[in-house]
Amino acid sequence: MTYKRCDSCGQEFNKEEDFLRKASRWRVCDRGHLWFNCHCGSTLLIRKGKHDWYSPDMALSEGAGSIFNKLGMGDLLPNIPSAVMQIQQKLDDENTNSKVLADLTKGAPLIAASILKMANNLRPVQAAEIKSLEHAISFVGTKTLKELVQAAGLQSFKFKSEIFDSHQFWRQATLRGMLAEAIARRFAPELERDQVYLSASLCNIGKAVMAICFPEQVDQIESDLRNPKILGTWIEAEKRHNFYDHRVLGEIGGSFWGMPEYVLKVSLEHHDPVKSGDSIGLIHIVGLANQLVHWIDLTPHLMEPELVEFYKEKFGITTAEMEGLAEEFMSMKDSA
Repeated sequence: MTYKRCDSCGQEFNKEEDFLRKASRWRVCDRGHLWFNCHCGSTLLIRKGKHDWYSPDMALSEGAGSIFNKLGMGDLLPNIPSAVMQIQQKLDDENTNSKVLADLTKGAPLIAASILKMANNLRPVQAAEIKSLEHAISFVGTKTLKELVQAAGLQSFKFKSEIFDSHQFWRQATLRGMLAEAIARRFAPELERDQVYLSASLCNIGKAVMAICFPEQVDQIESDLRNPKILGTWIEAEKRHNFYDHRVLGEIGGSFWGMPEYVLKVSLEHHDPVKSGDSIGLIHIVGLANQLVHWIDLTPHLMEPELVEFYKEKFGITTAEMEGLAEEFMSMKDSA
């Protein structure tokens, strides 16, 4: 086993058990290196060929792990771009300033553009537009930037579907994040804005997994949802065709790509928040945003009536007030 020491907190990794017990968020980059997070949050690296004990299904639930291995998804899912991991590692260095990070990020234009867009989506409504990448990096802060960079890296993955469109998927993901952040400001201001935005943006990451690994299935669902004689919701289409649940695929993809635990939890539960606690939490904010995005996108047939009723009661709003929220947020569609 390769010896490893965290420069940030001094944690030592001398054997396999140390890595498994004191680390999390394992992911392999496109160069074959294994990256993980120390318990202090720092990003560490084990070079290619020195981690033969690692398996991507280590962090999966039994059901998700069974699907992952049965379908050979380790060979189907793309790995995180190494540029993303290098930026994340740089962010652990207290001597790395915004200018250095901006220069490094410019080498990955898609990531740079995503950081700018996300920073503007997170800025206060009355604040001026953020136009400088260096300013965007300073605004969001190191902790948030690490997650934004990783989320942005996912957008480089090529969908193999023909009908289910990647541009539309990521546009709607951005809109959902903006909606969730606005809803949280009003109903749960104590929640961390970056967690709200990221978990809402990525709650349907399982659909991206489907578009990459099972393009024929995702195209069949998209065809159903566009057919006026069928319509219905995404989950109904999954069940009708006996396809894999996108929430489980989201657990697989999110874990494979080293997403934060709160993203994995929301991805798995965003269609079933009823069992959550009494207070309005992250899952409720994301769940409501996930329903309202269909209203704003003029696809109300994709909304789930039972969930909509649940959210009206949970948030203490009437049908008219929910319609008012949708109308109020309608302008966000042009910014997504």
